[in-house]
Amino acid sequence: MVRAAVEGPEGPVRHSMYCFATDVLDEGAPAVLAHLQDRLGVQGVTVATKYHSVADVYPHNPHRRVAVLPPGAYYRTATAGDAGAPVRTVPSPLAAGRDVLAEVCAEAAERGMEVSAWLAVLHHDEVAQGSAGVQENCLGDELAGTLCPSHPEVRQFARALVSEVAGYPLAGVRLESAHFHGAAHGHHHERLLEEYGPGGHLLLGLCFCQWCLSRAQEAGVDAARVAAAARAALDDLLSGRTDALTVDDVAELAGGAMAAYFGARAATVTSLVAELVEVGARGGADVSFLDQAIASQAYATGRRAGDPRLPDLQFGTDLPALARTGATVEVTGYLQGAAELGEVLAAHAGAGAGGGRRAVVLRPGGPDCAGARELRDKVSVAVAAGVSEVNFYAYGLYRWPTLDRVREALG
Repeated sequence: MVRAAVEGPEGPVRHSMYCFATDVLDEGAPAVLAHLQDRLGVQGVTVATKYHSVADVYPHNPHRRVAVLPPGAYYRTATAGDAGAPVRTVPSPLAAGRDVLAEVCAEAAERGMEVSAWLAVLHHDEVAQGSAGVQENCLGDELAGTLCPSHPEVRQFARALVSEVAGYPLAGVRLESAHFHGAAHGHHHERLLEEYGPGGHLLLGLCFCQWCLSRAQEAGVDAARVAAAARAALDDLLSGRTDALTVDDVAELAGGAMAAYFGARAATVTSLVAELVEVGARGGADVSFLDQAIASQAYATGRRAGDPRLPDLQFGTDLPALARTGATVEVTGYLQGAAELGEVLAAHAGAGAGGGRRAVVLRPGGPDCAGARELRDKVSVAVAAGVSEVNFYAYGLYRWPTLDRVREALG
């Protein structure tokens, strides 16, 4: 029997565990789902269906413990995998022809569990240098492994990707990286030895490709002026004529027109997510947007560091607007304290992001969580804040004593 959902003030709160496709490949879908349901008491599984390259330690994996894994898809790709498409999904070589998503769906149906597909949409390590659709900063540098949501072929690719996976018997599709990225998004061993300030980091990663400039111009922004001001500011910064830049310094560039450019970027991301929500709905799957703001500043420590405005500007995210698309906005709640998590969720609701469905994803272990009581407190705070889902990250990365906290937290 599937474990009953946690009861919240607005009804049942669903829960799911994030898993990697390699968990299923190495342990088998029956074993993974048995562990989730029977040992951890989790009612759903969220499986990485299209993912970027990673280097991880897998403490309870029977076949690999320390591994660098290639990017790729773990389902039967069709249009999104068309070899003739400018941007395409490549099947992971690890899958060796297996349809991992189908295996999970079949086993979940036997157990009465829900399945969600987890897609790294625009973090696309498969893309080759010089390919169409890659983000490009104001200096003309490509941002490796990052697709631009302004590019029409990228948007077509994203729609095809969601359409394909929504054809499986899914409860939901979770969108990671369905937004712009910064200069240090996690591609490969990036180095940044000088301190350029938060504004400098922001400028280095803003996309100024022809499609971004065109969309901004259509929105009434003098995009050419903004790009020129950005280049001049970066030239001063990189040459040492300016020591560092703040977020306010950047917003004021081009007589304040940069702030309008930020607005155009956010509109681009929102419109893409709205399209993907419609595509998912045609396949009968709810769509969630993973808000990476906290993860981008707290992933390594569980403590947010830096200007809190920076993630939304880097990613082009407007949470109230995203909530209005019909997507569930899923907060990466990677914070050490339950009280701080509650403050974040309250701030989202106060800003208007609570108008739609909200979810939260928690880590059961370090660096966020020292024990089962702390995890239980975070679950309680999230449920009290009115979230529709409390999810957990990630099955393959924690030892069993740490994962066992999930059952106690849901009890």
